[in-house]
Amino acid sequence: MRSTFLVVIGMLSLGSTLMCNDHNSGSLLSITHPGTASDVKLTVSVQGMRYCKGDNDVYTAHLRLALRYINAGSDKAILYKSKQPIEIVVGAIADNAKDIEEEHYETTLQYDQFIEPPRAPDSERPNASEFTILDPGSTHDLPGLVAVAVRFKPTSAIAGTIPPGDHAMTVEVVDWPFPPDDGRRLRIKWANIGTLHYEAIETPAFQFSIPTAPKLEECSDPK
Repeated sequence: MRSTFLVVIGMLSLGSTLMCNDHNSGSLLSITHPGTASDVKLTVSVQGMRYCKGDNDVYTAHLRLALRYINAGSDKAILYKSKQPIEIVVGAIADNAKDIEEEHYETTLQYDQFIEPPRAPDSERPNASEFTILDPGSTHDLPGLVAVAVRFKPTSAIAGTIPPGDHAMTVEVVDWPFPPDDGRRLRIKWANIGTLHYEAIETPAFQFSIPTAPKLEECSDPK
């Protein structure tokens, strides 16, 4: 039977809970943001890490990510300009990129969020203060955050955690804070301007490393 390790990350958004599921294999958990995908691609790199105190067995590694959206299509792309770092709600971790590709995961991550999404603006065209329009080949950069539960003892198996050392991760990123129905509606309404992007994007696998004895902090807010 698959076991589940639950850890509450108080420094993340109000109403967010991190579920870490122990998997030997399986598909990356998906976010329900249906719709015809736009030609927007995403690259990711780790810009920094912070290690937060937990209990006697587990602590939390917070990865600060650089997300770069690329309009790989031939039409203009419309993206929401998030004013805060994107909090990653779905991800998977493995020993290496090959294991990510073959879905041999050490663990998967999923946030349950209990915040009612706001309604999207109902304007005739994208508001420049809230949206950016990318020409083909153009990019748009955003910061991101993801939290990972790490066990102190590599040999002590704790479901939903990873040991210190080298790992690979893939995450699903959503920068659309509004209901999916609003995205579908506005994609049709703004079709003469460009293609609105509002779906989740799964990133290519990226590498990160957890030191064996990191300096732990009392964390109250993500930095």
